Amino acid sequence: MPELPAPAPLAGLIDLHVHTTASDGALPPAQVVEMAHALGLEAVAITDHDCLDGIAEAMQAGARLAQEVIPGCELAADTPYGEMHIVGLWTLPGNPELDALLAMQQQMRECRYREILLALDRVGMPLSEDELLAEAGAGRSIGRPHIARAMVRKGYVRSVADAFRLYLSPGKAGYVERRLLKPEEILQIVKKSGATTIFAHPMSLPAPPEWIRKEAARLCSLGLLDGIEAYHPEHDRKKIQYVEKLASELDLLLSGGSDFHGAVKPAIELGVGHGQLRVPVELLLQIKKHRKQAGLAV
Repeated sequence: MPELPAPAPLAGLIDLHVHTTASDGALPPAQVVEMAHALGLEAVAITDHDCLDGIAEAMQAGARLAQEVIPGCELAADTPYGEMHIVGLWTLPGNPELDALLAMQQQMRECRYREILLALDRVGMPLSEDELLAEAGAGRSIGRPHIARAMVRKGYVRSVADAFRLYLSPGKAGYVERRLLKPEEILQIVKKSGATTIFAHPMSLPAPPEWIRKEAARLCSLGLLDGIEAYHPEHDRKKIQYVEKLASELDLLLSGGSDFHGAVKPAIELGVGHGQLRVPVELLLQIKKHRKQAGLAV
């Protein structure tokens, strides 16, 4: 008998939380899609921070490879416990309100990184805006990872991890809080655009679990939240079980992804996170069913 080809290593799995050079990832959108295809992922969602700039390239690569690509983005909202992250799945450029929201988020990012550059200059680590923009390349969504890489390039720190640990984390000399909208303000616009709204990695928020439950319930009561991300590298088994139970209680869709950034987060691999992450394609089928019932495209 002829030898059958080995199955793709991640057949039957999906990754609904991935970043590219359009924001703070290390790899271009097309290359991320090519990786997903090579690994055998059933689908991959491109969810860059505060922008849709990588979507067209990713979708073109997906069409070329017959790889399912879901257009998305990730936005941060303000809470008493820090940033709540929201993933919108099936987001596309051309919606005026969504485009305006993303432009506002970008403006707030720009204000923040300029303040960080001033703070670093005060402690003897000057970085020019041109150096930072060169580090970001084609990406418009500039964040702390780009600043950290520029600090390494200038010799101020040995590694990106050191930049965050010593200067760019809360309480450190180079840390500046982001100015953000409230969750409901962001969710209203993202949901109105026709996207599926997901509360991303909720257990990474430094908040009491009961607050997370109440906040998810509040947003559900407003009709703004569709799902919640249970499967994420920062969620251990206990946290996953908490989110699964919460999803069941609130009738929320379950989602998951690696939060892949490439070399920016070298320990995180596409599709599998730290190696143990498994997000079954059945979750995507449930999300698509929900969208079809709501009359939305898939």
